[in-house]
Amino acid sequence: MKILILGATGQIGRNLLKHLVNRREELAIKSLGVTYRSNHSILNLPSHIDYFKFDIMDGSKINKIFKEIKYDVVINLLHDTSKEFNQSKEFSEKIKTMYQNIFKVINFVKASRVLFSSSGAVYGMDTSKENGFDEQDIDINSKKISLDNYSQSKLYFEQKLNDWSLLNKKRSYLIFRVFSVYGEDSRKDAYHALTEFADLRRAGKDIIIKSPQTTRSFLHLDDLSDWVIKLIDDRKNLILNFSSKNIYSMKKLAKLVSLTQCNYKKIDVKIESDGTVPTRYFGSNQLRKSLGLKEVQDFKKCIKSQINQG
Repeated sequence: MKILILGATGQIGRNLLKHLVNRREELAIKSLGVTYRSNHSILNLPSHIDYFKFDIMDGSKINKIFKEIKYDVVINLLHDTSKEFNQSKEFSEKIKTMYQNIFKVINFVKASRVLFSSSGAVYGMDTSKENGFDEQDIDINSKKISLDNYSQSKLYFEQKLNDWSLLNKKRSYLIFRVFSVYGEDSRKDAYHALTEFADLRRAGKDIIIKSPQTTRSFLHLDDLSDWVIKLIDDRKNLILNFSSKNIYSMKKLAKLVSLTQCNYKKIDVKIESDGTVPTRYFGSNQLRKSLGLKEVQDFKKCIKSQINQG
């Protein structure tokens, strides 16, 4: 099996790449390639990996770089998470260019399976469901996409990926939707709630939150990587909501981080306003359980470890 990861320097990409390197022989990985823009050094991985330096927005380089290279599986984790990109007036055109170029790479390397990290926010801010969401709550074929924000762009790629698979019966995809991931190797510039709260605890600064009742499902990066690897060479089209039993409101999570016994002094939690963002995470689902995908990380132990090792 030959695997190419697009977006290997993000927190999911780095962790997944680490697992693939460690299990290379077990998974019979003949070739492992990664793309990067400018921070290749943060990967800190063996030289036998194939590194490709290019910006996915530069479509002119795709032919030059990938014309003679073949990969069986492409794992797409690419998305510019910066405010500058996501709040740009040209967001729709930029994201279309990005995804067009991703499919150029996929077609150039003649991949037969594509894995895509989608978003747990695909329902948008106006939808709430007490027990979370399941795969059948959305039909990617019929949903109209406005393509004006992060979550809509993820749905856009889901639709395009489904179209891609229909062109050839040998093609298949795994779409795994996640919302909040965490772990000791989370990037420090990825300002997700748990990572940010842990940073504040180490700095001795109080946690200030604006939406205390907003609820999220927190999945450990190691569990996420393990689940992806178990399905990496599956031949079926799958859309799975990768969620967790670690479901916390922002207030409860902040309290947990602030009071955890660790190497740093306790801090306070302050509520700046009482707003609530509707629940947007996906709840546990029967299909995931039937595939034997189980969490093995202890959430409270991991929080302590993440604070201490950050």
